[in-house]
Amino acid sequence: MAEGVQRLRDEFLAPRRAFIYSQNIIPDAQTGQLSLVYTPLLSAGAPLTHLVPSDDSVDNAWMNSDFDDTNWLTGTTGVGFDSSIKYDPLIGTDTEATMRGTHSSVYMRCEFEVADPSIFQAMELRMKYDDGFVVYLNGTKIAAEKAPASPSWNSIATAGYEADPLEYDTWNVSASLGELRPGTNVLAIHGMNRSLGSSDLIFMPELHGGIADSNGSIEPLIEFGAIEFNPVSANQDEEYIELVNNNGIAVDVSNWKVEGGVEFEIPAGTVIPAGWTLYLSPDAKSFRSRTTGPTGNQGNFVVSPYKGHLSNLGETLTLIDQHGMKNNFTSYVGNPTDQQEHLIISEIMYHPEPDGLAEYIELMNVSDSVTLDLAGVKFTNGIDFDFTGSSVTSLAPGERVLVVRDLAAFELAYGEGLPVAGVFENSTSLSNAGEKLKLEDSSNSTIKEFSYNDKLPWPVAADTLGYSIVLRAPGQNLDPSEPTHWRASVAPGGTPGSSDGTLLAGNPTDDLDGDGLNALLEHALGSSDNDATQSGPPSASRIIIDGILYDSFTYTVREVADDVRTSVETTTDLQNWSNNPDDFVDLIVTSNGDGMVTRTIRLAKPALVDGKRFFRVKVELR
Repeated sequence: MAEGVQRLRDEFLAPRRAFIYSQNIIPDAQTGQLSLVYTPLLSAGAPLTHLVPSDDSVDNAWMNSDFDDTNWLTGTTGVGFDSSIKYDPLIGTDTEATMRGTHSSVYMRCEFEVADPSIFQAMELRMKYDDGFVVYLNGTKIAAEKAPASPSWNSIATAGYEADPLEYDTWNVSASLGELRPGTNVLAIHGMNRSLGSSDLIFMPELHGGIADSNGSIEPLIEFGAIEFNPVSANQDEEYIELVNNNGIAVDVSNWKVEGGVEFEIPAGTVIPAGWTLYLSPDAKSFRSRTTGPTGNQGNFVVSPYKGHLSNLGETLTLIDQHGMKNNFTSYVGNPTDQQEHLIISEIMYHPEPDGLAEYIELMNVSDSVTLDLAGVKFTNGIDFDFTGSSVTSLAPGERVLVVRDLAAFELAYGEGLPVAGVFENSTSLSNAGEKLKLEDSSNSTIKEFSYNDKLPWPVAADTLGYSIVLRAPGQNLDPSEPTHWRASVAPGGTPGSSDGTLLAGNPTDDLDGDGLNALLEHALGSSDNDATQSGPPSASRIIIDGILYDSFTYTVREVADDVRTSVETTTDLQNWSNNPDDFVDLIVTSNGDGMVTRTIRLAKPALVDGKRFFRVKVELR
């Protein structure tokens, strides 16, 4: 092994490195970046409120966007004082009387408006400061300088620093672009002096949003080249994606990502020389074994492995740079077989009670007109099974077929006469902890490939409680790798060979019972549009967890309404609503046994004692 590693270093890595460096100028830092035009979101001299805290009563909440600061003093940036005249041109709010000799910290809050945060591809914080600070955007920390790890109301700066009255210090806070919201935003600054006896203090913040050229990335443009989604060998691991550097410089693509049909983070240290092509592969060994070019022994630059495989259905791939910005994208038109287009995995029973033998997988033909030939269709991961020569070799439109672990146990649980094609082969079974399933067609091309799991956000009732997991809205052929596209069956045991889902009948905008809720809402929330007395109103409350107060929300939805999508939104002003999943924490999910599920969630951040909080359930047709 040691000899092989040494040969690799001597015979491959060193010559390759020498060749790349002899043919290309690889910059120490990326050059040739696309230009950015910065727009001020918050400018010098902006209005603010401020507080010189005398205790910790607001330490956990003052930086949040919905904090009530009506009792704070008003002023403008910059905030501070100076016994000399150095900072006088900057001072808009003088705090010498309230701070010098007695207090080391000051809290500042600046509101600003953003019409459309999505237009920005970068963000800069600019600050003239003396001595240390922590900056929050809508309650999330985005920058800190010379500040303790856990600042409090009486913190001091960890080191001294003198501001240049004529120059801003700048921080790239593009990673926090997601914190910007449409409408009102709050930049909150905790300013700290080095000591109580310090003779000066200043904090003058600015926040700027950067707009790049049309491709939205500040890095050189990398082109997508050829995309091989259906290798002639029928070995899907021989597929590839080309990334082409048509720039006149080498481009460092370390930690760039490809998202969409496959998922991949390009390894650190990956540099594409000018004019070169980088090949992305699910398996480098398989790529080098290709019998047709591109292949091994051609000096190709290959990195792997990416997650998943390219779909014959066609899809979109997006290239994301190390800043999280979209650099480029491409869409390709696939050439799917009938099986790839219309055959889905619609239900999985992976943990049946009591002994686990009544496992099954249900497949469904979602076409309206095409009968599917199942000859050559096979499971090659998770379980083994080939439909060739089985009891079911074709599937008419809308029909379902089952593959089971143990026929005797299955028929004992569900009776005879269901459309069972056969039993799992080679003593395989479904994992109770979740695993990857792969279904292929007669040409060994992938029909479906995904991993299920027994942990949230997957339906946890399927683990130990005997429920199956059911694909929502099967006719829409949703992506099975997305956990929210699955739900638990209405009752333990599932519904092999049939469906327990419900679909909306009639006009979604009707309000036949005149109760103010349209038919779509009633369908999603489990009430009837023909009975105004039916109601299951959601409720908001406050709960204490580990001594911390949180806002919570409880609501009931018809989980088996497969044709709708429900989400929770929250606001403090009834104008700017947020449905960011990171804002919510699931507390309780209770199945009511009739297809209805009651959920209780809380906000991730503590509640404000005197603040207001509103919730609503949003319902959309899929």
